[in-house]
Amino acid sequence: MTTTPAVIDIIFCDDVREEKSGRYSLMGVYPTKDISVQQLPTIINQLNFIIRFTGIPADYAPFLQVKITAPDGLDSRPIQGQTLTPTSTEGETLFILCASPLQLSQEGKHTIQIKIDDDVSQHVSFNVIKTE
Repeated sequence: MTTTPAVIDIIFCDDVREEKSGRYSLMGVYPTKDISVQQLPTIINQLNFIIRFTGIPADYAPFLQVKITAPDGLDSRPIQGQTLTPTSTEGETLFILCASPLQLSQEGKHTIQIKIDDDVSQHVSFNVIKTE
């Protein structure tokens, strides 16, 4: 492998539906990386992360592992690792991760750690905000 797969962007939404055409419909897209909740602790019953990657050669199927860590350093429930398959000749692919049910106990910055094979992990974060 000559390139290291990298996260291009991530979208948070409630649900993802695959259409017959192979395209995806996203339901309840979050406009920012903030998740508002009315009480803590709580369980989020609908939450998906759509992670777009680049740099995945056609002959390479890396193993992806994801972990979500709360501000206090504790991990959420384990998320099963999966193989990434490039969907374009440019090495781009989408990874749709159903992160629910997700227990949230604290406000603040939660980190999504993305590890591809044995490469250095990449990090993306979201904020949990308690509203009154």
